[in-house]
Amino acid sequence: MAMENRRAVVLSTAVVFGFLLVGLRLADLMLLDHVKLTAKARRQQQVQVDLNVNRGLILDRRGRPLAMNVDAYSLYGRPFRVQKPQLVSAALSEATGRSYDKLMASLSSDRSFVWIKRKMDSESMERLKGMGLEGVGFIPESKRLYPKGMLASHLIGFVGVDNQPLEGLELKYDDALRGEIRKVLVSKDAGGRTLSEGFDVQSRGNGLVLTIDEGLQFITERALDRTMETWDAGSAIAVMMDPYNGEVFAMASRPAYDLNSPGSYKVSSRRNRAITDPYEPGSTFKVVTAAAALEEEVVTPSTEFDVSAGYIDVGPMRIYDTHRQDRIMFTEVIKTSSNVGAIQIGSLLDDSTFHGYIKKFGFGSRTGIDLPGEAPGKVRNSESWSDTSHAAVSIGYEVSVTPLQLLRAYSAVANGG
Repeated sequence: MAMENRRAVVLSTAVVFGFLLVGLRLADLMLLDHVKLTAKARRQQQVQVDLNVNRGLILDRRGRPLAMNVDAYSLYGRPFRVQKPQLVSAALSEATGRSYDKLMASLSSDRSFVWIKRKMDSESMERLKGMGLEGVGFIPESKRLYPKGMLASHLIGFVGVDNQPLEGLELKYDDALRGEIRKVLVSKDAGGRTLSEGFDVQSRGNGLVLTIDEGLQFITERALDRTMETWDAGSAIAVMMDPYNGEVFAMASRPAYDLNSPGSYKVSSRRNRAITDPYEPGSTFKVVTAAAALEEEVVTPSTEFDVSAGYIDVGPMRIYDTHRQDRIMFTEVIKTSSNVGAIQIGSLLDDSTFHGYIKKFGFGSRTGIDLPGEAPGKVRNSESWSDTSHAAVSIGYEVSVTPLQLLRAYSAVANGG
């Protein structure tokens, strides 16, 4: 009996000690690890996402929208909530067109949050919601929409999926157009259902009103399209400007691209050739030569020039006119675009003076238009000119200009300087 009593005491003591250990562990979990477990649970249930929402509108001079925002919905996943990633990935791949392998990699990862598909329309969102897939949800966002598609594409530019500016005025004026960065708190319950999504869709950046007129821009672009087709041209450029105040009513380049799907076009289609592509202006530069001579008073409108030979020798070069004439007045030199006459006019100016007028017209420097990527063109210092440079520059060679620079120079002539 004594032996059995001792065994009973030992057994009872062991049981009590075991319960004591379990109780201490429970107390440790409940009291000491409470903060850690709470934080871990919160991390599993909640995630914070930063979104750049509701950029300001871009409008033409009459208030017509060229860039705006529409409601969109972005699909995300919480991998730790996805119990059957194969099934969920297969369903999402079929519904969204995304790669099954990439979806599997995302939904099987140890990340707390992954994007699955950004900025879908409400119809797609409702269809996916109806599938009842575990571990996925939606966040409302704003999507940039360009209602005119290709119209003024080189001016407006576009943004990326996170509303980050990539081209044009969207890039140049991003500080003004950019909406606030909103912190979105996504919460899920134990079943993976969305509890709350803190989001303020009313936050918007400042609007931008352009000098561009949508109607004139449309007419200009259609004219370019017809010209391209007629001459089977690879590119074309047109700019419409008020010569008295410099306001640009239309600026178009071809080829162009659709702002709503820029990735579908060659990168070269995005070039705003009116400001990025310098070229030798040729005969269109003769107006600059003529204006400099008039300003220096070395000619008058009635000054005559002998162009009867039909050519002029400049060093080793012989430069021809396209058609023969006799003696013609200064105004006829410009009207008939005589190379011989323009070189004779230019020869009345010394290198330094001529170069100075070219610079005064703005060539060799950026115009300062508020668009990214403008090229300055090229005008070499007169000290580096060769024996034939003066004559070449007089008829628009050995210089490079952008279409916008040339238009600005012509505007100075048109408005009387």
